[in-house]
Amino acid sequence: MEILVRKAQAKDAFRLAELNFLFNEVKVSVKSLIESLETNKSEHVFVALIDEELVGFATIDIHYSFCYEFPNAEITELYIIESGRGKGAATKLVNEVINFSKSLGADEIHLRANSSNLAANKFYNHIGLKLGNTNTYYSV
Repeated sequence: MEILVRKAQAKDAFRLAELNFLFNEVKVSVKSLIESLETNKSEHVFVALIDEELVGFATIDIHYSFCYEFPNAEITELYIIESGRGKGAATKLVNEVINFSKSLGADEIHLRANSSNLAANKFYNHIGLKLGNTNTYYSV
């Protein structure tokens, strides 16, 4: 079994649209997905392939602000299809986006996981990520 993690490319758009629908239940056209991959300067999309099958993706947003010396990084999406879970693909994806963020100067990486998503929280703890002390507020 070979696991490959790399930046997403236009050729991945159809499969990414399928996976995004499974994960977020949102339909995104292949055309708009390709456009986003090619023009969005703050969001970086990485994909995981197991034996050449695209089984998951992760996105990281990199934001620069005059308020801080270093960029702010946030993992905004992480999804692996059921058949790809438990094989190390998610760990490789997270490690890749962390290394990518560090290469751009980020000294902290944020992510949000719903407290009721026990599997995700268990995974993040398992790979050594630490729970922060900030609150997340939502408007309605």
